[in-house]
Amino acid sequence: MNTPAPKGAKIELYEPRIYSDAKEIGRNLLSNTAVLVNFTHLEDEDAKRIVDFLTGVVFAINGEIKRVGDQIFLVTPANFEVSGALAGKLQDDFNTNSAN
Repeated sequence: MNTPAPKGAKIELYEPRIYSDAKEIGRNLLSNTAVLVNFTHLEDEDAKRIVDFLTGVVFAINGEIKRVGDQIFLVTPANFEVSGALAGKLQDDFNTNSAN
């Protein structure tokens, strides 16, 4: 069970341009700072590599990674609680657009 986020907890915003930007995102997670990552300025291959890297980081720190947009992920350390059904909404939108 995750403990509540400390008072004054922050969410950093990142738009990585190259794969090595993943290190800074990982450092924030290790410092118990959540990160919202926008991959719109990155090639799909590099975005996938960063998501794979961040998945390993969140596993190691008992955090979470959630897709909150087409190319946007919320990555949180163990002390953050994320709730809601946005992922279902995205899947519904995807299925609707694919049918057209």
